[in-house]
Amino acid sequence: QQQQQQQVGEEDNDDDDYDDDYGEDECPLGDDDIYGDDDDDDEMDYINDNGDDDAVDEMIEEMNLISTGEQATVTVIKLTDEEIKEKLLESDAMKEEGNNLFKQGEFQKAKDVYSRAIDNCLSITDRKVGPYFNNRAVCWFRLEDWEECVKDCNKAIELNPPYPKAMLRKAQALEKLEELESALEEYKKIIELDPRNGAALEAIMRLPKEIEEKQEKMKEEMFGKLKELGNMCLKPFGLSTNNFQMVQDPNTGSYSINFVQN
Repeated sequence: QQQQQQQVGEEDNDDDDYDDDYGEDECPLGDDDIYGDDDDDDEMDYINDNGDDDAVDEMIEEMNLISTGEQATVTVIKLTDEEIKEKLLESDAMKEEGNNLFKQGEFQKAKDVYSRAIDNCLSITDRKVGPYFNNRAVCWFRLEDWEECVKDCNKAIELNPPYPKAMLRKAQALEKLEELESALEEYKKIIELDPRNGAALEAIMRLPKEIEEKQEKMKEEMFGKLKELGNMCLKPFGLSTNNFQMVQDPNTGSYSINFVQN
């Protein structure tokens, strides 16, 4: 509970967190302070935990590489606690490099470095891997690849729930994709964790009207297409949809169709 309160609070003082420099809506990076002591073995969670902890067993499995879409054989290795810590330290150094590139506006290069940090921890599901996905999601957002941003936010949230910064970035990307209903639901989840989150509060006040306008626009477009189709069918008979009027019954709300001779 103490960790969750620290995560959703308005301020954190970790040197890797650039909210104070960029504003929370601009660059939610870092969050190392929410993960606890790196030396706490109880907070380590890694795959394939079977057999002797000191053994390093290899197994081969077929995986679809999302980045290339190609089929490949990948070796997944069971790591010892020390090996996990070492890989996390290596990826943390890469994250620092990515953070520096991001501050310089090198979003593509920063994204590539965060990808290296992620690839270095493919077999690790420790929650400290979450910020690598979160930071890469910020880069995807700046590069205007909203779908990839949502994917990385989902992974960050999966690794380290709850993750308000990743949730906020996901909601903003969903807005860019015009998935307004899904974005609104994500903002509501953020408010449950952080009732004073300004960006989420603003979105919750704004989106319902935008959703209604979007639905009305879609309805008009649908009726327009139906009218075009109707006119095509009626034209051989010397008729059009203008010959038919829909009249709503004020008592029941149902519609009746009246024929009008031109």
